[in-house]
Amino acid sequence: MLIQTFDKLHELEEDCVRKNEAYNNFIDENTRAGYVPSDSYITEISMARRGVNEAYHALADADDAYTKEKNA
Repeated sequence: MLIQTFDKLHELEEDCVRKNEAYNNFIDENTRAGYVPSDSYITEISMARRGVNEAYHALADADDAYTKEKNA
């Protein structure tokens, strides 16, 4: 049982190394000059995008209302 535990530990260590290499490769391929946006930055961008989408829909609704009133 002790040998099985050490074998499992060794497998997990190798898996950790592979995942770390895959993560580092992903960062290298998907960043510019090593820049990775923080979670708070991503949240701010998402909130700003939501605001823009809401403003776009409000503008479209206002345009529709204006057109209906104009044509009435």
